[in-house]
Amino acid sequence: MSTLAIDKAGPTRKVKYGSMSRDRAWALRWSYFFLVLFAIFFLTPPIYMLITSLKSSAEISAATNPWWVFHPTLSNYVELLSSNQFLRFFWNSSVISIIVVIVTFANFDITRILTAGGPIDTTHIFATWSFRLGIEGGDIPLGASVSLFMAPILAIAAVFILRDITKRGNEA
Repeated sequence: MSTLAIDKAGPTRKVKYGSMSRDRAWALRWSYFFLVLFAIFFLTPPIYMLITSLKSSAEISAATNPWWVFHPTLSNYVELLSSNQFLRFFWNSSVISIIVVIVTFANFDITRILTAGGPIDTTHIFATWSFRLGIEGGDIPLGASVSLFMAPILAIAAVFILRDITKRGNEA
């Protein structure tokens, strides 16, 4: 009879537990870090405005901690809502906001329906590109990154465009 020898000294495969590789886990941690940093950067001004709106005029002028309300008051809101100009300003802002949303969706639809980004992804606007990456491609963080990356670049472009418009308005 022959005996069968089993070689136990051969290479063994290390069993990995978990669903993500180490590199992917680090990328996820960094993306959360920058997401929190982005949220802090963009939420600080509205929070500061809310805190300041609860202060009286004397408390705003005083040299105290700007992030703490010592004597909260709603007098600023009462004065604002009782002003006749506020409703007109609110109406104008609402109309412009609705128009901007409609035009933005129209740009997305026109590009999406007419070209779908083709030929060879040369006619994408950033909305269709982030939609294609995030929704169609199944990588939502990448699609969100594209749109968030473009926000500061477009803001800088808007500053230069508005500055040029102001210069041209002064020439006339």
